[in-house]
Amino acid sequence: MAEENGSSQNQRRHWAGITLIIVGCYLLASQFVSGRIMGMLAAPGIGALLLLWGATTKSVGLIVVGGVVFGSGAGSFLANEVFWRLTGPANAGVIVLGMAGGWFMIWLLSDKFAGNPQRWALVPAVIMTAVGVPLILSSVAPAVLEWVAAWWPALLIIAGLLLFFRRGGGG
Repeated sequence: MAEENGSSQNQRRHWAGITLIIVGCYLLASQFVSGRIMGMLAAPGIGALLLLWGATTKSVGLIVVGGVVFGSGAGSFLANEVFWRLTGPANAGVIVLGMAGGWFMIWLLSDKFAGNPQRWALVPAVIMTAVGVPLILSSVAPAVLEWVAAWWPALLIIAGLLLFFRRGGGG
C-alpha cells in the first residue's frame, strides 16, 4: 500500500513538473512571438498536454478530449498561419484534415497507451479525411496544373543534365 502511495505521488509530481515546463515554455515564447500566433497555439498546446496526460495515466477520456482539442486547434492554426494563402474550400479542407488527425490520434494513442483501442474514432477520422482532401484539391488543383504546365520543360533540362554528366556506362 505504501508503495502505491509513493508511485501515485511520483506520478503527480511528474505531471506537475511537465505542466510547469509546458506553461513556462508557452509564456516564454509569448514574449518573442506575436500574440495572434500564441493564441492560435493555445488549443493545440492544451490538447497535446491532455493527450500526454491521458497516455501516461492510461485514461481514454483524457485521450479523447485531448485528440478533439488538439485536432481542431491544429487545423485552425494550420489554416490561418501556415496555409493562409489557401482560400474558400481549401482553407476549410485544412481545418477538417487537422480535425481528422485528432481523431486518428485518439484511435492510435488509446490503443498504444491505454490498451483500450477506440476504434469508433476511425469513423470520424476517415469521414473527415474523405471530405478534407477533395476540399483542398478542388482549390489547389488548378494552381498546381498551371505550375506544372509552365515548368514541365525543367524536367527535360534535368534529364539532359543527368545524361550529360552521367559517369560510367558501356562506351
